[in-house]
Amino acid sequence: MARAQQDLATEIQQVRFAQFLLFRGERLRQYARAKGLRLIGDVPFFCVPSSDVWANPELFELDKLHRRRFVAGVPPDYFSAQGQLWGNPVYNWDVLGRTGYRWCIDRLRALLAHVDVIRSFPRVRSGLGHIPAGAPTAQSGDWVAGPGADFFAAVKRELGSVPFIAEDLGMITSNVTALRDRYQMPGMRVLQFGLDGDSENPHLRAQSRAQHGRIHGDA
Repeated sequence: MARAQQDLATEIQQVRFAQFLLFRGERLRQYARAKGLRLIGDVPFFCVPSSDVWANPELFELDKLHRRRFVAGVPPDYFSAQGQLWGNPVYNWDVLGRTGYRWCIDRLRALLAHVDVIRSFPRVRSGLGHIPAGAPTAQSGDWVAGPGADFFAAVKRELGSVPFIAEDLGMITSNVTALRDRYQMPGMRVLQFGLDGDSENPHLRAQSRAQHGRIHGDA
C-alpha cells in the first residue's frame, strides 16, 4: 500500500482535489435554490473494476478468485449486429435484494447530499445485458431481468420519494415505460432531436418530461 501511495501520488492528489471541490458545492446548491433552481446529478449505473467491487465482491457476479463471470453490454439489435461490449462487472441482484439494496441506496443518498434530483436508467434496472467474460463481442450475450419495481420501492421506503429523471431514450420497452410511470419519474426530451422540421416530433413536447438542450453523445 505504501508503494502504491508513492507511485500514484499525483493521481491520488487529483482525486482528493476533485472531492474537495465537490464538498464545497453546498454553497452553489444553496445559491441555486435561492434562485429557484434545482441541481441535477448523475451516478454511473455500472462500476468499473475498482474499490467499489474489491470491497464488496459479494454484490457482483464474480468467481472464487473475484474475476468477472459476466460483463455488461447490449446483445445484438438493429443498432449493431455485434451488440455493445462494455466490460463492466454486473450486479448480483439476489444478494443486493436481500440487503434491501443498501449499497445502491447509500450511493444515491451520498449524491443527494450535493444535488436535488438524479438522472437514472430504468432500462438497466428492468433488464441487463449479460455477456460471458472474455467474449470478443456481445453476440453471445443475453438479456437478464433486473430488480424492477422492487428496487424503486426500496428507494421510496428509504428516501421518501423516487428522486429520478428517467433516461428513457432509444429502444424502450413497455415494462420500462410502466416503471417510469408507476413511480412518476419524468422522462427525457432532447431539444436538438426535435430540430428536424417535423412539428409533431415528440422532442418538441416536453410536458411531464425533463427537457435537455442536447446530450453528451451529440456534441
